[in-house]
Amino acid sequence: MKTSTTKLNSSRLALQAFAGKYREVILSILLFILLDLGVLILNYYISFQIQGDAVAVNLSGRQRMLSQRTTKVLYQLKYAGNAGKNDPGLIAELQNAYQLFDKTLQSFAEGGTVTGGDGREVKIQAITDPAARKSVSEAQAIWADYRSKVEAVLDSSSNPGASTLNDAIAAADANNLKLLKLMNELTTTLEHIAQRKGGILRTIQTVAIVLVLINFAVIMIHVIGKLKRSDEAIDQLFCHRRGSCGGAHGSTGG
Repeated sequence: MKTSTTKLNSSRLALQAFAGKYREVILSILLFILLDLGVLILNYYISFQIQGDAVAVNLSGRQRMLSQRTTKVLYQLKYAGNAGKNDPGLIAELQNAYQLFDKTLQSFAEGGTVTGGDGREVKIQAITDPAARKSVSEAQAIWADYRSKVEAVLDSSSNPGASTLNDAIAAADANNLKLLKLMNELTTTLEHIAQRKGGILRTIQTVAIVLVLINFAVIMIHVIGKLKRSDEAIDQLFCHRRGSCGGAHGSTGG
């Protein structure tokens, strides 16, 4: 038991001596590791946010197309009705444009899952930026009445009445450009948000690189200093043993 205790104490003393001798180097290496971990975590977090912003920008850009597409299909339905034609494909196209626009706008306001441009479901977070939320809120207010008119056309199946269709077209004429303007503003705002985050990420990376280089220089200074002092101590030791030191020569000559 005494032998084990002695060994343990010796190991502890050796470890303490090592830590005391190389404390500056150990602290510099730990700082280097912490910097790396911090940059990696921030990179992951901001990159994840930028990826979500890119999805939101794409979807807001699609909203502009969907608002135009809805108006176009309503006019096509009117022309088809005037010509005495019945085209179920137009109703299906209107249904698709309406659902995508409505669901995406709602998801911008409250968060949710929508169909992306590649047909896959994508999850988007509710928009929190004040300017972007203002555009979404105004678009929702305009869309509320317009939406009910489009729903009336869809509820009439493949043969909407002239009155129902004319009401929807009148709502499209009154609100289409407003929606387009708001979706343009939303897209621009989201692009600026993504650009700001990209700038923050680049700044963090630049600062981290500078700190890492400074830390590396500090490590090298300490290591080189330790090596230099060790070399000097070894030289002094051999010098005294061989009696070839300057002081030894002086005493011998005297």
